[in-house]
Formats: sequence, structure tokens, C-alpha cells
Amino acid sequence: FIHNLFVHPDCSGKGVGSRLLQAADVKMNKPMRLKCVSKNHKALTFYERNGWKKVVEEGRPGEEKYWVMEYK
Repeated sequence: FIHNLFVHPDCSGKGVGSRLLQAADVKMNKPMRLKCVSKNHKALTFYERNGWKKVVEEGRPGEEKYWVMEYK
């Protein structure tokens, strides 16, 4: 499970995030999962472009919703 994945704004758009996901792909067992805040459309698009699929949207009433995403 990937708990936090952040790229410094100065490195955004330079392939750093994709390389981090590729490194995780080599090291982690499949399927890999992560959570992404539902309102973070930029991150959701990034993960989907890198082969991740939305599994289920979760979140308690009154709290921020998030997508559980999976990579096989």
C-alpha cells in the first residue's frame, strides 16, 4: 500500500512521480493500492495515466472522500 506520494512543486511535470511509481512496481507485491482524495483531480489523472484504476470511493459522512485505487 502506498501511503503518501508527493513530488516537490519544482519537480512537477518532470517524470519524478512516474519514476517513483515504477520503483514501487519493482519492489511491491501486486496488486498495489493507494488512496487519493476525490477532489484532487490532478493526482487522479496522473495515477490513471500511469495505469491505476479506481476501485471504490470511500469516506465517512462529513469527511473528505477519497478513491481507493489499484495497480495490477
